[in-house]
Amino acid sequence: MLTLAFFILFSLPAIGEEKPKAVCETATLLAQIFKVQPDQIPWKVDLRPHCNISDQGSIGSCWANSGLEVYDQWFHKAGELQKTEHLSKDYYAGIHIWEGAMGDFSSEGLITAINEGGSVEYFQNTLFKAGFVLEKDFQFPKINGKSIRESKEIHAEFYTKLNEAKTAKDPELFRSVLEKYLGKLGEVPAIEPERGFSSKFFELTYSKEDAQFIGYENLESKITQTLDYGLPVTFGIHQFGTRLRSAKRTSHIFGGAHNPLTDNTGGHAMNIIGYHLNQNGKVDFYLIENSWGKEFGTEGTSTISAKYLYQQTKSYAIPNVK
Repeated sequence: MLTLAFFILFSLPAIGEEKPKAVCETATLLAQIFKVQPDQIPWKVDLRPHCNISDQGSIGSCWANSGLEVYDQWFHKAGELQKTEHLSKDYYAGIHIWEGAMGDFSSEGLITAINEGGSVEYFQNTLFKAGFVLEKDFQFPKINGKSIRESKEIHAEFYTKLNEAKTAKDPELFRSVLEKYLGKLGEVPAIEPERGFSSKFFELTYSKEDAQFIGYENLESKITQTLDYGLPVTFGIHQFGTRLRSAKRTSHIFGGAHNPLTDNTGGHAMNIIGYHLNQNGKVDFYLIENSWGKEFGTEGTSTISAKYLYQQTKSYAIPNVK
């Protein structure tokens, strides 16, 4: 007993001594490479101060969250939005859930015949068709204090009620369920896109095959040019794994021996928001932004090696900044 007490006493940090932070293997590797902690990497470009980190919750809306972030930052750069104003992620996710319910999709994240990277192209078309809606003008309605985005229980309840209305073949009940959980989307004020906006902000999508055809050096140039301009680049991975999910409250993705992105668990879209150059002036690491809230990685962001991103990415959506 005395031996145990002695061990505990001398295992505790001294008074005033900071307890060392628990870090994952990835964070340790990055710290060894850069000689600093992962959140202190000297990025050549770092768009974190401009990002509006979001949490998609139970909603399969990574495509809307990542795509909207690009447009949101474009509007801020153009002076069309104030610092406190943001476009509504709920609105575009809501439109897709509504359409999915009408078409009997099994998941609101499903985008027919479009891969995860190309989903931004789908989002762009939705944006121009529906107009621009501000966050202050539309958020999902609250049910018992939480929205369909914020509560798995409400999310499940929504589909239960929706199926009941479908089984009853009652169009009025069906619509009332949609409006109760998603809101009255048709009554939301939208800003019409300015004439010529779509041609100014045309996004180029590249599949993995396209990237291999033009060469990763050219792809890297296009990505860094966009980041230098101050806009994120969306990338879609066809599959992502449990290690990516486990990055909540830990640290970063790393291009090591383990494969955190592929274990057949679905597709996901995220944004590249920064890069680091090695001694040869080539990108060795990218800073990425996820839509799983600030508990993911470091305040919602993570680090991935350039080589690993190129290997795992299904396609890219790069805004035209010329």
